Amino acid sequence: MKIISLKKKHLPSIAEMSNQAFGIDYLTYSYFESFLTQNNKQGFVVVDKQKVIAFITIITCSSEDLNQYIFTDSLQMNTEETNNIGIIKQLVVKENYQQKGIASKLIKHCLNNIPASFYIYIAWKKELFTPISQLMNKNGFNPIFTIFQYWKIDSIEKKYHCPTCGNPCICDAIIYITKKQLK
Repeated sequence: MKIISLKKKHLPSIAEMSNQAFGIDYLTYSYFESFLTQNNKQGFVVVDKQKVIAFITIITCSSEDLNQYIFTDSLQMNTEETNNIGIIKQLVVKENYQQKGIASKLIKHCLNNIPASFYIYIAWKKELFTPISQLMNKNGFNPIFTIFQYWKIDSIEKKYHCPTCGNPCICDAIIYITKKQLK
């Protein structure tokens, strides 16, 4: 198993994994292509026996551009400290590879290889449960607030179906944050 940079040949695999994890058509093939062509976007995959078994995507931005990537005005940050913010957008590990430390390795890889002052993760809260909360806490992320019905407008506009509640998506999001961790 190894972590490598996202390449075009990985796009069909991560698009399929995304459909299974987040719902059909939430993220498109062209969305993932942008992680190959835009300087502020990066992706990494975990490959085992030539098969993609996990991926992570991250966007870097300034505090002035933060609201382009997070659907809220509630996240206010000190602009002097946050010229470069890392936003982990997606983190998926295939089901039969979960609970083996792969997600933690991907998070640490990003924290150690993507320069940023702070890192943010928007966690999907399914009903009363946030599946990724233990993982985020273990990797130094702290929850700072909840945004109710975070994906509702986006799901209506883009017509995707949440695997938990359908369309519109009325799931909440928990915003996690951490400072740069050193190697």
